[in-house]
Amino acid sequence: MKFRKLVFLFIFIVLAASYFTKPTQEDFKNFLAADISRTEIHPVIEFQDYFLFCRVTATFVDIEHPIITDNKKIAMASKQEYVGWFKHFWELKN
Repeated sequence: MKFRKLVFLFIFIVLAASYFTKPTQEDFKNFLAADISRTEIHPVIEFQDYFLFCRVTATFVDIEHPIITDNKKIAMASKQEYVGWFKHFWELKN
C-alpha cells in the first residue's frame, strides 16, 4: 500500500511540475532569437496553450532566395512545429 501512495505522489509531483514550468510565447521567441537575428525576418507564430504543454507552429518565409515563375517572384515558406514542455522546446519531425 505504501508503494502505491509513493507512485501516485510521484505522478502528482511530475504533473504539477509540468504545469508550473510550461513555456510561454515569450520563451519561444527567445528560443528562436538566433534564427531571427540571422535573417531579421520574424516568423509567423501560432501558439497553442494546453494544460501541461504548449504546441507552436512557426512559418518561416525566405525572401532572400525567391523563385521566379511567370516573371513573378515567389518567396518560399516552410512550417516547423515545436512542442514545449518543462521550459524546453523540441522540434516535431513530420
